[in-house]
Amino acid sequence: GGSTRPRLESRRSTAARDRRRSLMKIAFAALLAVSARADTDQDCHCVDRSLSTVSAVTHGIKTDPYWQPFRETSFQAAADTGITLEFDLYDEFDAAVMAADVEALADTCVDKCAAVVTIPDATVEEAVENAIFNGAALFGTNAGYPGPFDLESFFGSNETEAGAEAGRQALAALVRTGWNGVGARVAMVDPENGMISSLNQRWDGLKAAIENATGASATRLLLPPPRTVPAMTDELAGLLVDGDACLYDAVVGTFDAAIAILGALNKTGCEAVVGGFDPNEGLFDEMARGNIQFLISQQTYSQSYFATYSAALLSFTGMSFSGLVPTGPLAITAPPSNYACYDDFYPVCPATPSPGCACTDRSEIRIAGVVDEPVENAWWNLVNAGARDAAEDLGVTLLEGGLVFTGAADPPAFIATLSVKIKSPVAR
Repeated sequence: GGSTRPRLESRRSTAARDRRRSLMKIAFAALLAVSARADTDQDCHCVDRSLSTVSAVTHGIKTDPYWQPFRETSFQAAADTGITLEFDLYDEFDAAVMAADVEALADTCVDKCAAVVTIPDATVEEAVENAIFNGAALFGTNAGYPGPFDLESFFGSNETEAGAEAGRQALAALVRTGWNGVGARVAMVDPENGMISSLNQRWDGLKAAIENATGASATRLLLPPPRTVPAMTDELAGLLVDGDACLYDAVVGTFDAAIAILGALNKTGCEAVVGGFDPNEGLFDEMARGNIQFLISQQTYSQSYFATYSAALLSFTGMSFSGLVPTGPLAITAPPSNYACYDDFYPVCPATPSPGCACTDRSEIRIAGVVDEPVENAWWNLVNAGARDAAEDLGVTLLEGGLVFTGAADPPAFIATLSVKIKSPVAR
C-alpha cells in the first residue's frame, strides 16, 4: 500500500487550501462553459483550454516498451480535452532525480496546471507529499497504490492483490496440467532487482498466496541490470536449474521478463507453467500459442488516460475527481479479440496504426443517458452539460442530444426503445 508515515493533512499549507477554495468558487460556472460556446451569460466566460497544462512525471524510461503506449495514451487524453501535456521519459531511472522533479511541480505547475505522477519508491513518495504540501495538485497513477492521502485521486492496480492473483492462477494452471496441488514450487522473476515498490508488493501477494497452498513454496528471482531480454534469458537459464534438476513448476515474470522465462526454459529443457504481468502483444501471441497460461493486467490504458483526463478537468474547471480508482488486477487466460491494437494504444482515426490493427472511428460510438426524473432541473442541467462536453471531447454521439428524462414513461420500456437505436448496424 501507500505510506506508513503520518499523513500531512494537518500540515497542509494555507496557500494550498486557499488555492482549492478559489478554484471551487469558479468550478460550477466554468463547468458550464468548458468549451467555446456562444450561449454563455455575462457572468460566465468560455474557457480557453489551450491555456491549461498537465505535467506528467513518471519513473518510465525511454527504452522500456511498457512506457511508450502509456505516454501516447496520455497524449490522446490531452488531445481529447484540448490542453497542453508535458510528458518526458527518463534515459534511466534515478529516484533522487525524479524526486527533485516532483518537488519542483509546486513551483512550475501552479496556474491552470495539474500534474500526474507515479510513486515508485519511498523517496519519490516523500517528494509527492512535499509538493502537495506546497500547493501542487497531483494525481497518482500506476505505481504507489493507493498513494498518499492528499493526492487528488489515484488510478492504479492493487499490486499486492495482483501478486496474489498470479499465485492463484499459477496453482490453478498446474492443476489443469494434472498436478495434484501439493508441494508446488513457484518463482517470480523481478527484473528491477527489488528496487520498485509495485513489484515488491506483487511479490508479497504472490508469496502469501502460494504459501497458503499445501506444501507449496515461493521463490523470488532478482535480476540485476541490464534489463534486456537476452541478458535476462542468460541469467535465468542459470537460476531455473540446479545441475540437471529443474527447480520450479511455475514461473511468473513481469512484461518482457516473461519472454525471457520462455527463452530460459527452452535453453534448459525444463517445463513449467508460465505467467506474466503487464501484457503486451508479444505476450498475447505467446498465450495464443499455448506457451503462456495466464496474464495479470493492471490496465495501463485506463491508468494513463483517466489520470491525464482528470488532471485536465481540474486544470480548466477547478474541480477534482477525488478518490481511489482501482484499474486492476484483471486476470486474463485467453487473448482478447482486439489485442492487435494493444501496443498501438487503440489509435483513434485518422491515425494509421500498425498492420492488423484498425483505428477506432469514434463517430460510430453512441451513448444513451437515461434519467428517471420527470423534468430537468438546475442539478441535472449541470450533469447534462458535462455529458455533452465529454461526448464532444471524445467525438462520440449522445443519443437524443443529451440526457433523456423519462418523466411519466416506463423507464425499462424507454431504455428498450433506446437500445434499438444503440444496436443499429452502423453504431456501437
